[in-house]
Amino acid sequence: MLYKITFSILLLFLVSCSGNDDTEDAQQFCADFQLQSGDYDAVEDFKMINVASSAFYEIDGQVHVDEHTEHLMTKEDVRSFLDSAEIPFNEEALNAYGIANQESAFFKRSPTPENIVLISGDELDCFFYDENARGWDDFYKKYPDSYGLLSFSKPGISANGNSAIILRFRTNGRIMAFGPDFAGSILILSKVNGVWQIDEVLVFAQS
Repeated sequence: MLYKITFSILLLFLVSCSGNDDTEDAQQFCADFQLQSGDYDAVEDFKMINVASSAFYEIDGQVHVDEHTEHLMTKEDVRSFLDSAEIPFNEEALNAYGIANQESAFFKRSPTPENIVLISGDELDCFFYDENARGWDDFYKKYPDSYGLLSFSKPGISANGNSAIILRFRTNGRIMAFGPDFAGSILILSKVNGVWQIDEVLVFAQS
């Protein structure tokens, strides 16, 4: 099943940090990229994304969030991983996840606290995919205080509004004390007394 997981944030981890010393300074390289004019601003969704981001609130410096949601993991893949791990889930929430993530959406605003900042997809392309890209080397020259990158799917929410499923991806170019350089996780959430909480975290891919 892992061979199907080809989402872009995993590719970011695979990019080499080495490069030619005569590349333009990173403050100039990958400069002046603007965020897309997104319209994804669902209040309840943002509450869940905030909860899914909460582990990164206390990190010194910034955490960058991809400006668009990830949608390349199907509900069948999610179901397979959850069943294999024998983690119970709400069927309505999983179906809603499949419908919500048929395509990506661009965030209208950052859904998270000040230290978590949206970053342009075009800027990420410049850092990691363009012909002269040097990957994390230039990323950390421009953003020396950044932890790295987060990306989220849209959540799927049950009909009664009390159960949800969301995917979270994180990656960075440094060895971190609290986890591997890349991890993709399925989060099972429930609403208790009007507040979303994480009930289960299934790491389905890491390196």
